[in-house]
Amino acid sequence: MRPSSIKRSLGVELADQIQESRVLLVGAGGIGCELLKNLVLTGFGDIHIIDLDTIDLSNLNRQFLFRHEHIKKPKASVRHPIPQTPFRSLARPLPFPPRRTRKPFLAETSIR
Repeated sequence: MRPSSIKRSLGVELADQIQESRVLLVGAGGIGCELLKNLVLTGFGDIHIIDLDTIDLSNLNRQFLFRHEHIKKPKASVRHPIPQTPFRSLARPLPFPPRRTRKPFLAETSIR
């Protein structure tokens, strides 16, 4: 989500509070990866991760943050390159796919 979408959805005041808040995520496993993705896309500004586990080959099919070159490294220390993002600091940013434009599914007149 873009920051403007977040502000429209949540309101300017709440979006600013979210961006300024700090989050501690304990566990970067299957659920932790999904939660981390949601935190980043919601706009949380400062995310810290604690996970004492190392990455195994069996993690790669369900934990999308990790790649083959990360095997045997601690989960909490693997960082991805920071993409160009309006958020201040992200502990583990997700790579954003290129944005595709689509035609609206419904006509604007049918939405009230």
